[in-house]
Amino acid sequence: MNSTEVNFGADLLSQKVHRWTCRLVQIERFLAASMLCVILGTMGVQVFARYVLNHPFGWSEELSRFAMVWMALLASSFVMAEGGHIAVDVWSVRVGTRTNHRLSQFSHWIVIISCWMLILGGLKFVYFVHPVGSASLGIPKSCWYASVTVSLLLMSLHALANSVLLYRTGKPFQSPYAISFEDAVLPVGTDSNPTSNSMSANTATTSEVRS
Repeated sequence: MNSTEVNFGADLLSQKVHRWTCRLVQIERFLAASMLCVILGTMGVQVFARYVLNHPFGWSEELSRFAMVWMALLASSFVMAEGGHIAVDVWSVRVGTRTNHRLSQFSHWIVIISCWMLILGGLKFVYFVHPVGSASLGIPKSCWYASVTVSLLLMSLHALANSVLLYRTGKPFQSPYAISFEDAVLPVGTDSNPTSNSMSANTATTSEVRS
C-alpha cells in the first residue's frame, strides 16, 4: 500500500476521495514550492545585479511579489486539506464525538458556501481588471486576482472531501505529508510527555536531597 492510500475497507468512495485529495495536495505543494524557488532565484539574481553589476533589474520585485501571492494562497489550500488553519475549539472539546462530527460538518459546509459566494462574486472583478497590466512585466491583473479564485476553489474542494470522509468514515482527511507537532518540535528519541519528564526530574532531585 502506498503512502497516499488508506484502508477504508469496502468503502470505495472514501478510497477514491482520499486518493484524489492526496494527489491534489501533492500538486499544490509542488506549485507552492516552485513559487518559493522563483522568489529565492529572483532575489538572488537581483542582489547579484545590484551589488556586482551595479545595474539592478526593474522587474525582479514585481515577479517575486507575484510569486509570493500565488505561493501563499496555494499553501492555504493544502493547509485547509490538512486541517491546519486557525480554529476555535471552544465547543469541540466539550461535546461528544457525534456532536463534534456534526459541528465539523457544519463548519465544512459553511466554508464551501462562503468560498463559492466569493468565487461567483469575484469572477466578475477578475474579468473587469483583465485588460490592465502590471507596471514592469505587463502581467494582466486578472492573473494576480485569479490566485484568490483558484485558492477558494481548491479550499472548497478540500472542505467537500473532508465532509465526505467525515460522513462515511468518521475521520477527516489524513495527509501522509503532514508533520505532527511532536515530530516538528521534539528531537528524535525524546519522550513526548513533558509531565513524565518533569516528574522524573523531580523524583531524581528528591532522591539526591534525601541521600
